[in-house]
Amino acid sequence: MSADMYKKLNKIINKEFLVAGAAKLTEESVKLIYENLPKYSEIVDPNSPLQQFDDKIHKMYHLLKNHFSDQEDEVSFAVVRACAFVLGYLVQDVDIVPDYISEVGELDDAILVKVMLDLYSEEFSL
Repeated sequence: MSADMYKKLNKIINKEFLVAGAAKLTEESVKLIYENLPKYSEIVDPNSPLQQFDDKIHKMYHLLKNHFSDQEDEVSFAVVRACAFVLGYLVQDVDIVPDYISEVGELDDAILVKVMLDLYSEEFSL
């Protein structure tokens, strides 16, 4: 993977991309994303570059699950929406770099997870 490609993706997938995408989600759309997520074990393939973020993605998944149960975490709805946006992005068939492209297919996914972790690290210790 070239450093140039990484830089280009960082210009597209950044804080503004995450915040703008998540801001469009309503309570109903967050619930729809949650209800249509596959089992957690199907989100991060053991051979995926996303594996390095497995525990963080798992925590996002459970935060979303807890939002719709009596075990709701004390986080803002902005964080809940961001988790839904990231998880929805990870499992969708079409994204900026298709996942089936060898060696770089999940780079955009990993960058988005990293942006999420950087953006909400103080409010929600992922």
